[in-house]
Amino acid sequence: TFFIAFLFYRQNGPNCSRRLLQLSTAACYFYGALAKVHPEWWGGHTLYSIVTYNWNLREFWIPLFQWLHLSLPLMAVLSWIVIILEFFLAFGLFFKKTRILSLILGIIIHLGFTVFLSQVEGFSFVMAIGYLSFFFAERKKDSESATNPASNSTTSSESSSMMNPEANADPQSVSVSNTTAASAA
Repeated sequence: TFFIAFLFYRQNGPNCSRRLLQLSTAACYFYGALAKVHPEWWGGHTLYSIVTYNWNLREFWIPLFQWLHLSLPLMAVLSWIVIILEFFLAFGLFFKKTRILSLILGIIIHLGFTVFLSQVEGFSFVMAIGYLSFFFAERKKDSESATNPASNSTTSSESSSMMNPEANADPQSVSVSNTTAASAA
């Protein structure tokens, strides 16, 4: 997706690269959550197997999980949390009100993946790059003023009057203010 987004990137004109990255990030969460909606996952069996049989766990954590003796009901609760969280991330990143919360929860889940599981570091990094596409929007005003100088709100005469307020003033009032300033000195 990143390669395709790069192919569609344009300096000037409409740009769909950012939207492609956003849709790709959301699709990863949506289809990931959708794939987990079956009894093996929501019953907690998959997470229980990962913890019990050390599938993809970092070796550092294996003694801790063996000592904790995590139960199947607890794994079922954690499985539902993962499913709900992935569905939330799939849609929550698109809305301003939930974007920051989505970012925080996404970072937490991917830190958890990276800390506890092996062979997922690259995935977490790619998803973090996907988050950036939701936070760095293109500035429409800047791009409009760069492509169309007539769309600037201040013209050269307005900007010169902003620099020198007496430029558009009545000549008599200027001479009055100058004589007042001279007599005060």
